[in-house]
Amino acid sequence: MPGTLKNILDWVSRVKPAPTPNLVCFLLSASPSMVGGYRGLQALRIPLETMGVIVLPDMFALAQAKTPEDVDRLTGAAPAGARLKAGCAAFLETALAMRPIADRRR
Repeated sequence: MPGTLKNILDWVSRVKPAPTPNLVCFLLSASPSMVGGYRGLQALRIPLETMGVIVLPDMFALAQAKTPEDVDRLTGAAPAGARLKAGCAAFLETALAMRPIADRRR
C-alpha cells in the first residue's frame, strides 16, 4: 500500500466519531504481477475495517494486467469476468441494504 494512502487512513481513523461508519467497500485491484495486487488488498482491508468501513469478504485481484487492454481482455474472460460481476452485484446489494441505516444517522 502506498505510504501516502496509509498516512491518510491513519489520520482519518483518529477522527471521532468515525466519519466512515456503514460505508460499504469492495476491494479490487489489477496488477502485472502473478498475485494481482492481492497482498495490497489484504493490507488495505485492516485499516478500513478499523475505521468502521464494511469491507466485503470477497476481493477481486486481476493478475497479469500490464495495460488497460489486458484489463479489458482479462475481465471479459469467463472466470474473471464472472467473479468481477458477482463482486459488483454483492457490493450493490450490500450498499443498498445499508442505505436506510446511513439515512437514519443524518
